[in-house]
Amino acid sequence: MRKRIMCGLVFGVAVAVGAWAADKIQPMNVRLGLWKATITTANSGQIPLPNELLSRLTPEQRARLQERMKSQSGADSRTTTYKTCLTKEERDKDDYGLDKQGCTQTIITSTSSKLAGKATCVEDGIKYAGTLELEAISAEHVKGSMHMTATNGGDTVNVNQTYEGKWLGASCGNVN
Repeated sequence: MRKRIMCGLVFGVAVAVGAWAADKIQPMNVRLGLWKATITTANSGQIPLPNELLSRLTPEQRARLQERMKSQSGADSRTTTYKTCLTKEERDKDDYGLDKQGCTQTIITSTSSKLAGKATCVEDGIKYAGTLELEAISAEHVKGSMHMTATNGGDTVNVNQTYEGKWLGASCGNVN
């Protein structure tokens, strides 16, 4: 259950980040091809439950689920490393394929080497508020951070991510 809710939270972050794309974003000056990405995520607090999920539960089920979530809340940290292929189309697109209602966004900085913005979204009763900063240290090295808070009712979770990307080569092979 915690994994499904965390996936929903990650989706909310993606929505918030994608929502920034409604403002014109200048593509970063980075190389195309195969990249190795490392993301470190630290969570603290209790993951808020979506209203739609809570509305389907009996009062007893809701109380048990909320108690279980409270017992699993707290600090959690993990690092994920993966390879990804950056194409010209992906680097240059400014809409990310997301057009989400309930989101507002502000681009603070958008240059060929820096992107900074903030966004808020409300989805199924959960309010997401976050900031994002990315910097192209060089055409082959990118660093960034994202800070996000999700709240519903009395439950709040804080998510902090750091990102580092290093270019591996022009050919992506079979990596998407």
